Amino acid sequence: MTQNKWKKISNFCIERNNYYISRYNLADGANRYVLWDGNKMIKIHDDAKVLKDEAERLDSKSAKLGQSDDLFGRTNQRWKNTTSYDQRKG
Repeated sequence: MTQNKWKKISNFCIERNNYYISRYNLADGANRYVLWDGNKMIKIHDDAKVLKDEAERLDSKSAKLGQSDDLFGRTNQRWKNTTSYDQRKG
């Protein structure tokens, strides 16, 4: 398994396998970091290393589940009722 490295997107963002860590500054000058999975916010922390570890854990977990499984290990299913809302509401 090849290890993907974090790459710098900007001075405020790094990326690895569709996981992003962005940095922002608080009013008191301290930095805060946010872990994103695509456009979904996962976690906020004061230490970017903690978020890198979390992203790598989530990435390895999703690789074990496979792309067709959800977070609980269940196979994703499409809605069985594909009719429009107008037809369902009666």
